[in-house]
Amino acid sequence: MSTVVMRQSLSVLTAMCLSVALVFSGYSKSHASLGQVSNTSAEASMSEKPRTRKLPTGVWGGQHISMEVTARQTSIEYDCAHATIDLPIILDRHGRFSVSGRQFPEHGGPVREESNNGYPARFSGEVKGNSMALKVENSATRELIGNFTVVYGAQPRLFKCR
Repeated sequence: MSTVVMRQSLSVLTAMCLSVALVFSGYSKSHASLGQVSNTSAEASMSEKPRTRKLPTGVWGGQHISMEVTARQTSIEYDCAHATIDLPIILDRHGRFSVSGRQFPEHGGPVREESNNGYPARFSGEVKGNSMALKVENSATRELIGNFTVVYGAQPRLFKCR
């Protein structure tokens, strides 16, 4: 019989502690019951979108562009250029991103043995489902390099300079 009394005392003590905690946190019996407080916070966390997420790894292909996304970097091939982004692309809760990288022009014909350091570029866009709208700009001149649509898992359609 003493075990039953101890369990009931423990239950009463637990309820009292929770009530005191609710009063100190701004809740009272008139605002919310214990069940409503725990359910409300659980529902809110389940309904919120994550704040950020990484761009899915793999090939993103489109007309005149191919993107190879890895966990650490992205390589981009165009018809007559290539680019690198040396960090993961992180999407905000709306699927948008803006990152810096380097653009390297290419040309047909013989290639000189000179250094091609490229130039800084800004890659920005928005991902909706498996599709991405990508805008590429020269960071130094703000010149638009191009707007592209790429699709996750799609075969790129490149026509390399020769």
